[in-house]
Amino acid sequence: MRATPRGGNAVYHYTDTAVLSLGIAEAPIEVTSDEFDAQLTQTLDRVGLRPGMLEALAGIRSRRWWPEDVSFADAAAKAGRSALENSGINPSEIGLLIDTSVCRDHLEPSAAVDVHHQLGLSTACLNFDLANACLGFVNGMQLAAISGVNGPFSDEDIARVRALALAARAEQAKPVRPPRRPRAAARTAADAAAPATAAPPAKTAARKSRAKAPAAGT
Repeated sequence: MRATPRGGNAVYHYTDTAVLSLGIAEAPIEVTSDEFDAQLTQTLDRVGLRPGMLEALAGIRSRRWWPEDVSFADAAAKAGRSALENSGINPSEIGLLIDTSVCRDHLEPSAAVDVHHQLGLSTACLNFDLANACLGFVNGMQLAAISGVNGPFSDEDIARVRALALAARAEQAKPVRPPRRPRAAARTAADAAAPATAAPPAKTAARKSRAKAPAAGT
């Protein structure tokens, strides 16, 4: 990631993360600003305001609402499911879920836990809520991009890590001609470094390119 200041703002450039898909979940109930005006007729008359002020000031002619039996987490999960289907990624491969919904039914447990469950994500997938008003969605994408979470390891990844670790140990076991300097630290780092090169190049590139975008907020 590289941040470039421009006129007091920062522009972020990510070289190992891409947005693979987007999703949408549109609420079915449409409520117009005229309906609000009708409900507020007496109040508007009492305070000396004319109808149409809401639309004139906010520019909103109508908005959509969810039925009473649909929670904010339900809506976020529906949008998240749409994004997953569009990406072609198996839910078991998702390594991070960030719920950035502006509205929540409660503080605890987190909405992310509910969305995680509804999407059928792996128990290895991290999840948490992030709140920053309307900017939360952007912040969620920024965190996902720098998190380094690329999903749980597959059996192939584990097998490669084991093979690399065994090869490193075999190399260390070879006799070394004197004089020999202590190499305890180097030996300790050998096994720890194996996971960094565990995945084949093609698979690594594919994993790094996957979008870890948060489920759409409500």
